[in-house]
Amino acid sequence: IGYTQQAALPTRKIDASVGFINNDFVQFELAGVNVIALPITEGSAPPLVGASLFTTRSFVVEHPEIAKWVAEAMAKGIDATAADQSAAVETAAKYIPDMTEQAKKAAKATLGATLKIMLKDGKASKSLDPAQWQAMAVFLADAKVLSSIPDVSQVVGDTWHE
Repeated sequence: IGYTQQAALPTRKIDASVGFINNDFVQFELAGVNVIALPITEGSAPPLVGASLFTTRSFVVEHPEIAKWVAEAMAKGIDATAADQSAAVETAAKYIPDMTEQAKKAAKATLGATLKIMLKDGKASKSLDPAQWQAMAVFLADAKVLSSIPDVSQVVGDTWHE
């Protein structure tokens, strides 16, 4: 169905849709469509790692202070966004031509839902958790998304931790 689930589900062209809890689910709710989110795993949420900052190991080794500074700056920006979500949406609107009030409302709702799953104890993290990456690798292999469990130590750095 491509990106037509917003029209296809309420008109019963489909019975269900796969989407993101922090965007698709929010957009259905904003449109007044009464939807139910069904978990894809039993128990807690799947151990999926969210958006991360990536670079090469050689860059981190050669420029550890720059890498640490960028991670800290990103965390501060995320924390500032969480602290004043309305200001964050208004700032974004300055760079999005013709952003309507309805689009701002949707952006704020999506941002709020995203922050719920993005923050750890109410704050942005500046470090990676190798155990979470390993749990994700096992989950993806069990789900047959990956053909084998990769060695995450080859891609997750341990240069610094909070």
